[in-house]
Amino acid sequence: MSERPAPGDVIVGEQYYILASELAADLPKLVLKHDEAFVVANRRGDLPNVAESEFGFYVDGTRFLRQLELRIHGHRPIVLNAGVSEDAMQASIDVTNPDVPLSPQVVLPGRSLRVARRLTVHAGHCYQLLLIESFTREPHDLVLSLTVAADFVDVFEVRGHPRERRGELLPPRVDGGAIRLAYRGRDDVLRTTTISFTPAPHKLDADGAEYRLTLQPGGSVELTVAVGAASEPGGAPRR
Repeated sequence: MSERPAPGDVIVGEQYYILASELAADLPKLVLKHDEAFVVANRRGDLPNVAESEFGFYVDGTRFLRQLELRIHGHRPIVLNAGVSEDAMQASIDVTNPDVPLSPQVVLPGRSLRVARRLTVHAGHCYQLLLIESFTREPHDLVLSLTVAADFVDVFEVRGHPRERRGELLPPRVDGGAIRLAYRGRDDVLRTTTISFTPAPHKLDADGAEYRLTLQPGGSVELTVAVGAASEPGGAPRR
């Protein structure tokens, strides 16, 4: 029988062993894996911005995305249910909205929406499908935002072994419906994270995307987020 991990530890396959911080250890996790890529998310389906935590999207031992957080009118959603498939490549998460004040006179009641989040890890990519369904009797405007960030640390740094010297985070680029985050490592490898949104959001910058949607009674909207990781030796000139 294999040894059980200590509380607060996450073991993914046989290659990666990540020690969680005390704060992150208190948060339930969803772990997905395919080949050399894996995701550690919370039960909302987010990669939350928690200091010294193992949450993120990793490929070949590097964290290519450390934050991907969903907000509904600026509020964290409430988890209805969450689970991982038997092959550990997919997760199904259903969340809903809390009571949200839209104005001094108008409140969007809690559970007016259901957001079905479907996460998939495959071949060095992480895909997320969001299906937003309305249960209100009147049309209403919805503001949905997704915040992103990358740090390109390796699993040893995540485990609490910081490097004395690191490479260079390059300026982010926003092009069409995608954000490109990049890092030039001291090993002369250019690592890039490309986050693509479909359809294109109403607002897009280096920090994430914002959608402003009008939902009809009983209506639904579908969005997708695709995260791709790439590594290219000598792929960009030094500054």
